[in-house]
Amino acid sequence: MSRFRPSKQADKDQGFTAVELIIVLVLLGLVATLTLPNLQTWQARYELRTAADQLAADIREMEQLALSYREEGLNPENDNFQVWLYPGSDCYYLKRIGIHSWSQERNMPRSVDLYTTNFDNHKIIIGLRGTVTRGGTVTLQSRRTGEFFYVIVASLTGRVRVSRVPPESWEIS
Repeated sequence: MSRFRPSKQADKDQGFTAVELIIVLVLLGLVATLTLPNLQTWQARYELRTAADQLAADIREMEQLALSYREEGLNPENDNFQVWLYPGSDCYYLKRIGIHSWSQERNMPRSVDLYTTNFDNHKIIIGLRGTVTRGGTVTLQSRRTGEFFYVIVASLTGRVRVSRVPPESWEIS
C-alpha cells in the first residue's frame, strides 16, 4: 500500500503572490467603478417609485379616514381631510380641517422633489364621502436622474394610481 506524500514543490505553492493579489484587486476596483453608477441610478429610481407609492397610499388612507369618520358619526358637516402639497420641496402634509383638526408631516427621500401639481392651491380636499372634490395629478421628480412619476387622482371616484406616464392630454408646466 502506498501512502500519499505531497512533494516538496506542493509545499511551496500554498499561497498567492503579491502580483496575483494586485491583479485581483485592480480587477475588483474596475468592476466596482463600472457598476457603481448603475447602482446609484437603480437606487434613485427605487426611491422615486417608493415616494410615489407612499403618497398614493397616504391619499387613499385619508379617503378611508373621511369615510370611516362619517360612518361612525365622528365627522361633523364642516370637517374635511386634506393633503397639502408643496412643489419644490420634499415633504407634504396630511391634515384634518375642522373642529378636531390635526396635521402630520410626511417627508420624502432627499433625492425626490415634489415637482408640481394641478390641484387648486396644491391641496387635495377629501369630502365626507371619502372622495376628492377635484381630481388631478401630482408630479414627483428624481433629483438624480431627472425622471418623473405621477400620482393620479380620479375626479369622480377618487381612485389613486401611480404611473410613469402622465395622464392623457396633460403636460408638465
